[in-house]
This record gives sequence, C-alpha cells and structure tokens, in this order.
Amino acid sequence: MITRGDGKDQGGTMHGFPVELQNGALSFPDRVPHAVHAVSARKVLVADQDGVVEQLEFDRGLGLFETYYSMTLRRRHEEHPRA
Repeated sequence: MITRGDGKDQGGTMHGFPVELQNGALSFPDRVPHAVHAVSARKVLVADQDGVVEQLEFDRGLGLFETYYSMTLRRRHEEHPRA
C-alpha cells in the first residue's frame, strides 16, 4: 500500500513524500549517505512489541537496496512513571 506523508527536515521545512506499507514495514525515501555512491535511499521502520527497528538502505542504481545501518530503538520501561 502506497500513500503520501508529510514530514519536516532538520531545518523545519515541510516536505511531502510517498510512504509504503508492506509486510509490516513502513518505508519512505531518505537522503543518500555521503559515504556511499548511490542514486537513492530509503528509511525502513518495523515495529515489534518492545520498540522499533530502523534501517537506512541505499540503491547504487541497480534497483537493489543494501543496508547502510540498522538500529533498534526500545521503549523505556519504568517502574515508577514520572509525575
């Protein structure tokens, strides 16, 4: 399923972009990392019960995405919630 999303860049400017939801993964275009020679990049987010796995993938122009990084963001579980 492909739809449109809106988001702000680091400078606060609003941008519209396509958002794709496929097999529980949310993906959208992102900036190509400076360290690689690529024509496009995308961010992929996959939620699980404890948080989100975020990946940045890039395409060198062959239509195949390679992982640039992957990190797991976990919810913080507190015994005593803040007041």
